[in-house]
Amino acid sequence: MKKIFNGSLAVGALFAASVMFPAHAVPITFASGADYDNSNPAQATGVFRDVLNGAGISRGNDLGGTGHTALNLTGSSNNGAYNGAMTLYDTTPGDAASKSLFTGNISIFADILTSTFNNSKGPGILFLYNEGSGMEGLALSVFNAGNTDNLELRRVSQLGEGNPSKSLALTSLSGQIAQNAWYRLELDLTFSGLGYTVAGRVFNHALATDPNSAIGTQIGAQLNYSGLLSATTMAPYEIGLVARSNGGVYDSSVTNFSIVADAEQASVPEPGSLGLLGIAALGLALARRRRRRQG
Repeated sequence: MKKIFNGSLAVGALFAASVMFPAHAVPITFASGADYDNSNPAQATGVFRDVLNGAGISRGNDLGGTGHTALNLTGSSNNGAYNGAMTLYDTTPGDAASKSLFTGNISIFADILTSTFNNSKGPGILFLYNEGSGMEGLALSVFNAGNTDNLELRRVSQLGEGNPSKSLALTSLSGQIAQNAWYRLELDLTFSGLGYTVAGRVFNHALATDPNSAIGTQIGAQLNYSGLLSATTMAPYEIGLVARSNGGVYDSSVTNFSIVADAEQASVPEPGSLGLLGIAALGLALARRRRRRQG
């Protein structure tokens, strides 16, 4: 059984039920086991489930020493094609047969912090992701890289977030990301038929050491990207958090994770069936397009 949230997308609507309930709009501060279970790998409580290098993911005080509870992603990665750490939003992490899936428009927010500088690294928001061989997703990440900080959209595989060669879009943050300081990361994912658009933004906090202080000015320009759903990047999809570096440690902290979306819950087929249905939907759309052109 799967849990589906936000049934506004055409492909996802194939599985939508009529029972509505709000998504996780209350910020997740990782203050207790109700937010994240430090047991690894047998996580039974909380609303996250580690899927890559979970031994380096834990709940506790942030790595920057600012005294706030956070989810800390620690470890190192080389500059391989895909690498890092990854945890998925899952309201029933102890049930291997149940996943939290989304189908339509969504906004995701998180406060992020990178620890002591060591090459290009940073945390990000994972979305449009599906577990399974050959399946992919996307990550919107803030990369702390000295004078060349970036807000970047990259591909994600089962092996982690991609390196710079897997970048789809980026906007310069002009060296304005400091170590051990909090920033607000915002993501909007919007669908139109089989197309989708991504908008990403980064903001200062009024107090750099307090993720609960007022949101300040935007850093850099908004990142914008448009793409098409495919057999490997499709809905329903999972969301979560990632971190990686390009040859060094990626120690980062995340708090105040929140989701804004309408929600629906339904039983849906297993991933293999979802893939076939997604491919069928794409084929039908292409066939309709060809008929319109011929007409």
